[in-house]
This record gives sequence, structure tokens and C-alpha cells, in this order.
Amino acid sequence: MKTAPHIASVEDVGDVRAAAGLPRYADILAASAATHYVLRCDGAEVAPEWVSQNVARLLGETVKSVVGQWNNFIERVHPDDRDEVLQNFTTVRAGKRLDHEYRLRHNHGHYRWVHDKVQAVANGSRGADFVIGSWIDVTERKEAADRFRQTAEKLRRTLIQTVGAMAQVVEERDPYTAGHQTRVADLATEIGREMGLSEDQNQGLRFGAMIHDIGKVGVPADLLARPSALNQAERELMQAHSAIGYRILKDIEFPWPVAEMARQHHERSDGSGYPSGLKGGAILLEARIIGVADVVEAMASHRPYRAALGIDAALAEINQCRDRLYDADVADACAALFRDGGYTLPDYRQSATSLW
Repeated sequence: MKTAPHIASVEDVGDVRAAAGLPRYADILAASAATHYVLRCDGAEVAPEWVSQNVARLLGETVKSVVGQWNNFIERVHPDDRDEVLQNFTTVRAGKRLDHEYRLRHNHGHYRWVHDKVQAVANGSRGADFVIGSWIDVTERKEAADRFRQTAEKLRRTLIQTVGAMAQVVEERDPYTAGHQTRVADLATEIGREMGLSEDQNQGLRFGAMIHDIGKVGVPADLLARPSALNQAERELMQAHSAIGYRILKDIEFPWPVAEMARQHHERSDGSGYPSGLKGGAILLEARIIGVADVVEAMASHRPYRAALGIDAALAEINQCRDRLYDADVADACAALFRDGGYTLPDYRQSATSLW
């Protein structure tokens, strides 16, 4: 929407006073979307010299109640915005133009958000004698943005809870590895931070790690809890969980490649992994991270067919096989977390959503 010409285009103090005093200009400015104002600056003293008639629409005030009342004006600024506004006016008086947004109190007590375009007007060698600007009411835009943020946060929480529920489905079928996906997700996320992944990529990594074993819902329950070694046919059934997980997740429109994380987390750098035998950089970075976190958590924890081997054994495995089975950068970041950063795996009893 176009607004009337900005009063800030006036070039000198004489023109400011003339423009403010001419009824035809005042009528034009009163009809614009913005409320225009002029502040007179006399040393440390600042006072509103003029304000357009539509101040009544913005603040529910008369021109008379605003003009000459600097304290009245600045006290209308929301307490949380006041220091910044005063600092900004100091900056403007030093000769800079400025766009800023803050809240002004309406005469009825509520606050309105304004976008303020402001600049100083110099009077010859005496410096800035006037500050002129215009307020545009942006309350509806601010409130709409706030509602959008609230909705986005609600959707984020819903996604977390949904993914947490999906993770719980796996653990209900495989109680002997309770907390595995949660612990893998926590470790994978910390490895991602150690490697400098963006916050968004790291969030996607956490989601993917939380449900990397979702495909186990398609594996016979007796295989998941088998206390003895599996034969070749049974191992192939167990390994199918990666492809099953991909099929379950592939049609969900996550903003991250979560389905590929599930499919690729057992791929290995030398091509010896499954299901596709991918090598090196062909494996998704997030899947490489989950793969390392998965091995560390599994070795450090109890399994139906063996006792826990411990963190030292897990880190030794990762170090010994770095660059052959596991991405070297991921392996080094994981080792640094435990040895230099004092990281410990979270308690397996924590819920899937408690670590967000």
C-alpha cells in the first residue's frame, strides 16, 4: 500500500515549520497511513513540536496533549522498548537515518506496534535542531507474526510427540533395547554439534535418529529378543529393518531426509554395509553420524545375547575402524565428546521427548 510523501524529505528547519503550519499539508498528512511528527531538540531538551492530526487514530490522543510533552511521549513507549528507543533517538540526533519498531501505549491502555522512520534535520552550523519521522501502525503484522510463531511451535511440539510415539512403538516390541533410539539420538545430535552442523540440520538428525530403527516393527518379535546368535536367514530378516523403515517413512514430508537416514544407517564407508552397499561420501552424512552413534550405544549397553561391553570398548572399535567402516570425521568427533567433552549417554529411562 502506498503512503503519502514522507515529511522527512523536508530539507531545512524553515520548511519544517512551514509545512507544519500550512492547513493543506496538515490535511494531506492526516489522511495518510502514517502519523507524522516533529521533535524540537534544544541541547538536552527534546519536545514534540508538531504531530499530524491522525495521532488520534493511532494513540487516541489530541494533538494538544502530545505537542510539547516529551515526558508524556517517552512514557508512552513500552518499558521493555524505552531504553532502545532513547538510544536510537541519540543515534538519529548524531545525523543518522533510522528505521526501528517499538510499542506505544494507546490512551485506552493497550499498546500499538509502530514502525518509525526517523531522521534529523540540521539547521546550518548549529547541528541537528529537529528530529522528524513517521509512525506506521504495524500491530496487525506483529500479532499475525506472533500467532504464526505460536502455531509453528505447536506444530513442532506435535511433530516431536509424534516421532516420540513412533519410537515408543519400536521399544514396546523390543523391550530389551529400551531407550536405544533416544540415546542414539542424543549422542548423534552432540556429534553433529561437535562437527558444526547447522541447528536445522542437527534438528533433522535428531528426528532421524529417534526413529532410525522404526523398521523393526516388521521384524518378528522373537528375533528381536533372541538370547542367542542368529543364523544367516534370521540375520537377513533382521537386516531388512533398514529397508522397511524407509518404506514406512518415505511418504512423510519431513523437511529433512529422515527416510534415508533410516535406510542408510547400517551402510559402511568401505561398502560392506547394508542394504545398498553404499561407500564413503555416497552415504548421507546424517546416516554416517547415526551409524557411529548406533554402534557406540549398542556396545555400551546390555543386549539379550551379551552383557554390556562398555564405552571404552565402543570407542576402541570406532577408532580401530575409522576410515574403513566409519567416517573418520564422525569417529573423531564422537571420541572427542567422551574423552575431552565429558559426555555421557543419558539414562535409558528418559522419555523420547524429554531430551528435546
